[in-house]
This record gives sequence, C-alpha cells and structure tokens, in this order.
Amino acid sequence: MFKKCFLKPAALALLAVALLPSCANDGVSHGEEPIVIPFSFGENWDMIVMNAVVRGAPGQYLFDTGSSVSFVDGNKNPFLIRGLGRAGGSRFFAPIYVMQSVSVEGVEIRARSYSVDMTGVLSDYLVESLRGDNLDGILGNGIFAGYWVEMSFSRNEIILHGEIPERFADAPRAPLTWGGWRNNLMLYNADIDGHAVPLVIDSGRPWAFSFQNGLARLKTPQDLRHVASIDRAGDHYLLRANSINIMDIAVTDKVVVTNSELHPSDSRFNRKIRENGIGILGLHFMRHYDFLFDYRDKNRRKTTEMRYLPLAPHEDRDYGFYAFFEEAPKLGIMDFIFDYDSSFPQLLVTSVLTDSVAYDELGLRPGSIIRLINSTMVHRFSYKELYKLFFSGEAAVFSVIRDGERFDVYFDPN
Repeated sequence: MFKKCFLKPAALALLAVALLPSCANDGVSHGEEPIVIPFSFGENWDMIVMNAVVRGAPGQYLFDTGSSVSFVDGNKNPFLIRGLGRAGGSRFFAPIYVMQSVSVEGVEIRARSYSVDMTGVLSDYLVESLRGDNLDGILGNGIFAGYWVEMSFSRNEIILHGEIPERFADAPRAPLTWGGWRNNLMLYNADIDGHAVPLVIDSGRPWAFSFQNGLARLKTPQDLRHVASIDRAGDHYLLRANSINIMDIAVTDKVVVTNSELHPSDSRFNRKIRENGIGILGLHFMRHYDFLFDYRDKNRRKTTEMRYLPLAPHEDRDYGFYAFFEEAPKLGIMDFIFDYDSSFPQLLVTSVLTDSVAYDELGLRPGSIIRLINSTMVHRFSYKELYKLFFSGEAAVFSVIRDGERFDVYFDPN
C-alpha cells in the first residue's frame, strides 16, 4: 500500500502549468446513455483501480478524485504526444501532455485534460509502488470534466451522466468550493467544535480522515498529546473533539489525530495543502456512500456540489484505523510503513505518542524498526491486524532495531 502524490519538490512549478483550466466537455448531451465504468479495489481497500486505454496503450490505473492532472508511465506508453512543451523548476523539467480522450471499457471519454510522465515527476518510492502493483499510472478527475460523475461503491462503478440521475434527485447535497494550492482542490467544509474545517475528497488516500494541525490551536496544551514523527514528516497531535459533523455524521466526545497523512516522502505540494489548513476525506470514508459529483464546469473553477446516499448507518461502518477514537491507542504507535527494500522485511515506525508505553518503556522512536512480533515476521500481519494490536495494547514481544542495535522488548498491559 502507498500514499499518493509524493512529488519531487521541483514539480510544484510543473503543476502550476499542468493544472491550468481546460475546456469542459462540450460533447455531453442530455440525451446520451450513461457511461458505466467498473472499478476494483486494491489490497486492504487502499485504492480504486480501473482499466483504461491512454493514447492507444491499454493499462491499469489508480483513479484519484484528489488530483486534476493524470500521471502516466512514459516507459510503457510510447504513444504519448507532447502538448504544452516542458515545464518545471531550475533543476527539473518534464513534458506535459494533452489527453484529448481516454478509452475505458471500450467507451471513449472525450474530456480534455492534462497528464505528465510519472517517471519524471513522482518520487521513486511512488513509481516503484505503482509498478509493484502492476499499475501504469494515476488518472485524475480531469478526465471526467463535463459530466455528472456518480461514484457508486454499492456497485463498484463510476457512471457518467449528462443530467442528474433520478435516484439522486432528492439526495442530501453539500456545496463544494475550489481551494488549496492554486485553487485546484474541490473542498467540503466539515464542522468540528463549531469551526469550519475544509476537507478534500480524495480517493487516492486510503485513510478515512486526515485532520489539519490547525485543530490543535483550538485546544489548550493540556488537551493535546504530542505525536513525534520521522523528521521530514513533521509532528502532529492527538486531541479530543467535543463535536464532529461531516455530512450525515454527527458524533461527540471523540479523539482524533491531526495530520495523520504526513509521510517521510511527502512533497512540498502536500505540505502546502496542510499549511493552508486542508484535511482529507479518504477512501475508507468514501466507500460507505454512493456519490454524485457535479464536474460539468469543473475546469472553470466554479462552486459546485456533491450529492450522497449513505450505504449503512454511521454506527455500522468500519472507517479503519485513522477515524474517531473513544480513547487513545494504548501502545502508542501511531503510524508505520513496511520496508521491503531491506534483505529482511521490516516495519518502520514513523510516528509515536511521546507519553506512551511505546515511547517511554519500549524505547521506540520515529525511525525505529520492528522485525518480529511474537516471533512472527511483520510482513505476515495485515495492516488491520497491526493497527488492532497497537491500538488495543495486547501483550506481545517485539524484536526491535534502534540505533543499529537489536533487542527484544515485552509489553503486557496488565
């Protein structure tokens, strides 16, 4: 599993050009039949995958509602045609391509959007992650400009409409506004403790929620628990929210994590989003709804809307680890990534509560490595099993490497 858009720092200037407004899809007719595009899920529900033909080259792509521009593998697609020349920073240049159409399931989608060669823009980590999952790139939401776009998680389909489908006519709706860096993100305003909190609806992120660090400024120091993170990821906090209102969700007295999505490979672009106070509604949240997004004037940067149909009551949903907590994780490990580059599969701790058992008693720090849990190699555990273990604080023996030294530590909550 990976977290998307770890751009090389100089890619900011490229995106300034790549995300210029383009023409809306003028070919949409209200009399056309809906276009149905099936999709599948990656392992652990961490991505939406669809088959598509880009410039004559078939492939499998991650679909990302949090990005307008697409990223394709130039090594696999020799049919790309450069549309806007080169753009970039002082030390980095990459071509930008015009995507006049994309063919999905034999149907040609004529929404003019832009793409770049992912091998020149995305980090090596993300490129290798995509290739490791046999994916040919990332398709941004710009390919569907001009349509009412239905994302049906009840049927695992994206349906493109020329007009509002009947089943959404009376569905709850919410305004979306353009914001973020260069007004490229469609944002929904949640309400937390009476404050508007902008969230980008982002199917490219696996977690359910990522809240901004700005929430911490609403609390006193006594209300915050500090989370130390690996250097380039930045620190964040655990805090208790009095009230949270997101679409049809209304909960009180819950613990949330700020900036949980920060990652050691995160780009200046992602950091800029967080500096602007923007959080994320990710895939583990989205999958509990059928959505309808108004992309008809998407590329003209107008205020738009979404409509939604809940698939299950809030109390019956599984949002995954990063959601609302009744209490803080007992062990104190907040986030981690698998490291498969080493000769021995291992787990890299990226963030940990500084007032926790993991930090004080087990001596774990951001950058510590866990190789075995109860004498079992860590890669044999699923993400869900690991989060459950770290959250519940079950008794376990950890084989740890810190500062080059290997030692075993035993944890028993009793």
